[in-house]
This record gives sequence, structure tokens and C-alpha cells, in this order.
Amino acid sequence: MSMDLDELTSQNVTVTTAAKKEQPLNDVPAAIYVITNEQIRHSGVRSIAEALALAPGVQVTKLSEYSPPKESVKKKKK
Repeated sequence: MSMDLDELTSQNVTVTTAAKKEQPLNDVPAAIYVITNEQIRHSGVRSIAEALALAPGVQVTKLSEYSPPKESVKKKKK
């Protein structure tokens, strides 16, 4: 599915934010990137950290080899 910017901005999209609050996409004060079920299946990722690394500009760093595993997620520097 491919849309130009005008088509995309005219869509009525609702997003559930990290605060578990549903808001219209245009009212969300953050950049949003959606990782689809299809992307996850095709990539073969096996953890949430690996799935998050699929998002552009996201860096996932393993902090611990011990149980439970700990990762740090942050925006990549340009």
C-alpha cells in the first residue's frame, strides 16, 4: 500500500500512545513508525528488541548477558 502525503494526512487514524491513551494521529506529539506483523514475520526477529531495531533511527544495545536480559533503546545519532 502506497500513499502520497496528502492521502496519508487525510486518513482518520487513531493511535494508542505509550500512556495507553487513544488519540488522533495528527494530535500525537511524537514521531511514529509502525512495524507491521508482516515485517516481523519476514525479518525473522525473535525478540522485541530485534523488532524495535527494524525501525529506522532506532538503536538497540544489549546491556546484560544475564537473566533477565536488558536492552537499551534510543534514537540513533545522525
